[in-house]
Amino acid sequence: MEEGLNLKKNQFQPLIGHEASLALFERVFKNNSLAHAYLITGAKGAGKNIFALHLAALVLGGEVDLSSQPDFLLIERGLEPKTGKPRAIIALDQIHALCNKLSRKSFLGGWQVAVIRDAQLLNTAAANALLKTLEEPHSQTLILLTAPDK
Repeated sequence: MEEGLNLKKNQFQPLIGHEASLALFERVFKNNSLAHAYLITGAKGAGKNIFALHLAALVLGGEVDLSSQPDFLLIERGLEPKTGKPRAIIALDQIHALCNKLSRKSFLGGWQVAVIRDAQLLNTAAANALLKTLEEPHSQTLILLTAPDK
């Protein structure tokens, strides 16, 4: 079973093979043409989660430590409250917390960025709860979803 995404370890790893994509997003961001959500797909180990962290850091000010950034949210499989074992899904309570946070103004007055790692693990209720936020996001909100391409 995969472990959670370690922000301190993974945030500033080099993006091997993604330089052109990152440069494109930098231009789009500088031109204020950023969409409110992106789905980043790729094979396991292709760097999609690290790419999402680099994009989040770019939007939140560049060389920022995402683990202490109040306007950054990482959603991934959590632990079962009763057993302490990893959940098989991203649950409704996690998405409700995300939508609640994104419905408010950002803490620092700029962008809010959420990364939903392994979005294919959203259960039906969680996916439906996320739809309204995806369809009607607040300004300066970016949601990055990662998923395998198969």
